[in-house]
Amino acid sequence: MLLGTLQKYGAQQVQVQGLDVACRIDGIEMQFHQPVAGTTYELSFGEKDTRAVYDTIRRLDEGYRSNVQEATYENVKKQLDEKHFIIEDEEIMDDNSIVLTVSI
Repeated sequence: MLLGTLQKYGAQQVQVQGLDVACRIDGIEMQFHQPVAGTTYELSFGEKDTRAVYDTIRRLDEGYRSNVQEATYENVKKQLDEKHFIIEDEEIMDDNSIVLTVSI
């Protein structure tokens, strides 16, 4: 999911080596390291301008959260379909959460 988010936000020179991902985005070199598969990434960067780094990370975080929400939504819909449940209504709330009304 990280790679998809990086590509969506214009990451360049993306290199993957094992659990590590290096790239350049908005002119900032970033290295993402995942100590163990399935754990949180650690981020290091080669930029001194902390404001620029903060702005870029904030944009990436918003995109990543959106990707996680979309993947979760699709997974829930798939599981409901496999159990032959019917989604009667879908509502997107003000906070962008999604409420599904399901008949079983």
